[in-house]
Amino acid sequence: MSTERAEGQDDKAVVTQALNDYVSAFHNFDVQRVLRYYHEPLMLIGAAGIRVMATRADTEAWMQSFWARLKERGYARGGEFSPLHVKQVSAGVAVASAQFVRYKADGQELERNGATYVLHKTGDGWKIVVVVGHDPGGVLRLD
Repeated sequence: MSTERAEGQDDKAVVTQALNDYVSAFHNFDVQRVLRYYHEPLMLIGAAGIRVMATRADTEAWMQSFWARLKERGYARGGEFSPLHVKQVSAGVAVASAQFVRYKADGQELERNGATYVLHKTGDGWKIVVVVGHDPGGVLRLD
């Protein structure tokens, strides 16, 4: 096995861990921890359209608004990615795609979603640059 391949596998594990840590922070409403995982600018693409947040303050305002809407709908907790597929496409770029479930306080499923992420490797680690929200059946099989 070449050194380049081994480094890519190491990065895949680092990206996977970073995304799992990110989803844990996100579903626990931990603003400061979540912000560490986002690149500036951050782009969100979904059914409602495209949103670009140029600054940390823009991203924080979006998160607070998003979390408030989740809580209004009865959100209590989120699960982990299942499954999470990660592929490093170059030394500094990775793509990840996953499904996740959110739950109400009574344990009932609130919603099931899919998301695909584009990440960039920076001096501070892997950062999410683009989040594409989609149906859970649209998870990309990248492995």
